[in-house]
Amino acid sequence: MAGHVSTAPATTQSMGGYSPSKGNKAAPEGDPFAATLRLLNSSKYQRADGGLFDGLVQKLRMIEEAGMPPMKVVRASVIAELGRIPRSTEGYAVSARTEVERLGPDLINFPMGPIFFFSHRWERPDWCEAVGKDLEYGSAERKAAMAAGHPVGDPDLDDRAKAKALVEWCKYLKSKRNQHPTVSEDFQEVLFFIDWPCVDQENPMPEIVALPAYVSACTGIVAYITPEYQERAWCRVELLMAYAFGPDGTSVEKLERGFTHRPEATGIKVKAETLLDPMVGKLTNEGERDIIRKLKKCAMGSTAYTCMAVWRKDMAWNYEWHCGWCGYDAWRFSRSVKPGVSSIFFVEPEEE
Repeated sequence: MAGHVSTAPATTQSMGGYSPSKGNKAAPEGDPFAATLRLLNSSKYQRADGGLFDGLVQKLRMIEEAGMPPMKVVRASVIAELGRIPRSTEGYAVSARTEVERLGPDLINFPMGPIFFFSHRWERPDWCEAVGKDLEYGSAERKAAMAAGHPVGDPDLDDRAKAKALVEWCKYLKSKRNQHPTVSEDFQEVLFFIDWPCVDQENPMPEIVALPAYVSACTGIVAYITPEYQERAWCRVELLMAYAFGPDGTSVEKLERGFTHRPEATGIKVKAETLLDPMVGKLTNEGERDIIRKLKKCAMGSTAYTCMAVWRKDMAWNYEWHCGWCGYDAWRFSRSVKPGVSSIFFVEPEEE
């Protein structure tokens, strides 16, 4: 859509607008991710159960109290209505905490507005709608277009296949939820954290620093898989952060072009993949390599799902039963963040 594309000299994948060389404010001296990691590794934050309404609100509030930009989300209903993924400058992203509180809990205290992190590669990172063509990264023509205020980049193709697939996936999610025996109410709304609308494309660094915290507040992660997805450094680091900090970080909902929800397809396919090292992933702008390094370091410093942290999350239950099985269960669900070793599971509806 005209006028809904990034001014950033984008890379060719999901976090393409995050280039420090685009004239954005520089990152603070030292390691700005250290404060983010301190919050995520604090026992108070780890004990807040983001899968429940109260715990999710508490996490979102603690992110704000730590001085990070409030997390923003875009409603699935907005994407469905627009037929595309809007840009941050359009103002469709809303406060995650305000939205979760507005939607409230269901009868068993699950949020009626779950948040999903959307990991994807930008489909047209060099596209400039104003001139009607791709502008090569670093070229004089691109710089001139940006200087004139013409946005460069687009996360989707002109047929908006990605937006359409997201809308269909929400139908699948609601159908899957309704199959659960304890569910008595449907979601009021599905919320997404997507970089294009939810990160300030004019000054992204403050939200990049908060990115691991945002991931930790998401119910799950949805990955839009394209041929080069696993090769891209940003896509790899997103999966690494989800594994390190996400409540359901060992599994990823896989989404592909052309996905259509079919109510009769009730089975799922699961495929294990090794988490790949983002530091050897591809980047269009090598100036972003240091950001990737810091995000990887932050993820590998996580204690959110160590054996002790998992045990502590269920301390009351464990204390009541005080049996060896509880310790074994904590070990079984613990995670060790090791690129090239750790595994993540891609889940998708099974073809019938």
